[in-house]
Amino acid sequence: MHPNVGLIRRARRAAAGRVAVGGALAGALGLAALSGAGVAPAAGASRSPRAGRTTTLTVASLAAGDWSVVELGLSKGYFAQQGLKLSFVPMNSLPQEIPLMVSGHLDVGYGGDLAALEAVGHGIKLNIIGALERDVQRPQGSAAEIVVRRSSGISSFKQLTGKTVAVNALGTPFEFWAKAAIDAAGGDSAKTSFIAIPFTAQAHALASGQVDAISTGQPFASEAVAGGGRNLGDPFMKAAGTKSPVYTYWLATPSFVSTHRSALAGFMTAMNKAYAFANSHPSVARHFMAEVTKLPLSTVNADLPLPLWSGTVVRQTIAVDNSILVHYHAIPAPVNLSSVIAHL
Repeated sequence: MHPNVGLIRRARRAAAGRVAVGGALAGALGLAALSGAGVAPAAGASRSPRAGRTTTLTVASLAAGDWSVVELGLSKGYFAQQGLKLSFVPMNSLPQEIPLMVSGHLDVGYGGDLAALEAVGHGIKLNIIGALERDVQRPQGSAAEIVVRRSSGISSFKQLTGKTVAVNALGTPFEFWAKAAIDAAGGDSAKTSFIAIPFTAQAHALASGQVDAISTGQPFASEAVAGGGRNLGDPFMKAAGTKSPVYTYWLATPSFVSTHRSALAGFMTAMNKAYAFANSHPSVARHFMAEVTKLPLSTVNADLPLPLWSGTVVRQTIAVDNSILVHYHAIPAPVNLSSVIAHL
């Protein structure tokens, strides 16, 4: 059974009202980190915005470099300008967020489209409401990279056959992109082992020999390189066959989109303002990235390749990921993308 199938089944039961929220949070998902997060049902907290009234959106937060632009947007007052207040729920990956979204305890999720498409392919209803960033090739590297130890002798994706690769969670883009890159290079990803290690612990896991490689994002790839690693390249660009694939997305359930379209449109308006500021003020973006990831500012320095933050949803790269999921038997048939991409 694919690791996400259990979460998908729980999401179905949550949607049907057959799973207690406490069980979904503490038992089924094992999210001890949420024990003090003050998660309250989103349905009661979120309202369609009206003049003079603040709307609260419950949003997934991750200690990831790209997510840091949200904090930048808050500091600039962009969400307040839209009449929005954000309440955050710390998470590790989109597969963990999905049961909370369908049970009404999370309004807006964050993550790669692969996990969303896999859930939709198994009957869960989700919408992509906007993008977060595009993965572009910078002189220093890119936003998604596979890193190995310099002393490992591994110099190609193909050589990851039979090795152990860490990803932030099983069933996420970093796993599927790595598989696609290994196979495209002539290797056999079926012989590669993937284990889940949080972004913040991956560099140590690589340096200590716990894993042979990490498939990760920034600034954690650069952290690993600084600690004795070697960058093999960007698996997503290899898989997508393009130099600027869309990397991560914002998501919500179709029912929430239909009742809170104005609030979500305001959310994306605020995010687009934050994207524009981050893209034009990279030093400020690096400051917030260091703050969110808890890495030293010296690690998140001018040598760190930044993404291109963008809210534009690119159907082409979603279609590539759709095909990847079918190829690796994660879903039985391609998902109808017209039912997934929402227009706010």
